Amino acid sequence: MENNALITLQQNPSKENINKLVESFRQQIDEGNMNPLSVAVSMAALETLVKELRAVISGYVMDEVAKYPKSKADHLGASVSLVDTIRHDFSHIEAWSDLEAVIVAARESQKRIEEEEKKWRRGELPVKNSSSTFKVQLPK
Repeated sequence: MENNALITLQQNPSKENINKLVESFRQQIDEGNMNPLSVAVSMAALETLVKELRAVISGYVMDEVAKYPKSKADHLGASVSLVDTIRHDFSHIEAWSDLEAVIVAARESQKRIEEEEKKWRRGELPVKNSSSTFKVQLPK
């Protein structure tokens, strides 16, 4: 199933195919044909692979896309384009720096209050929200 999923995505990496694969995995788990723990571990491994591989190939992809008109390539039905991110530095503006200092001090005060309250009133504090999930730690 997992190899078929990768082949499907290599041939047609569309959102529609991804949704079909997700549904297929869900159905296989529901029917007891797949162990959800195995799927979770495989997902964690794939997430790590994707993150590390993106860092490795980033320069190659940018070089390749730059060869296309307007730095945009259509490949396997997907659009790959260069994106520039710009963050401006406002720290040279005195009024901005003054406000930033006030914000930082306020966040630190807020954090101290939260830590103290959690320490002394943990069971008494109203719950804002709560969720449960799982964590997978891969072996080295």
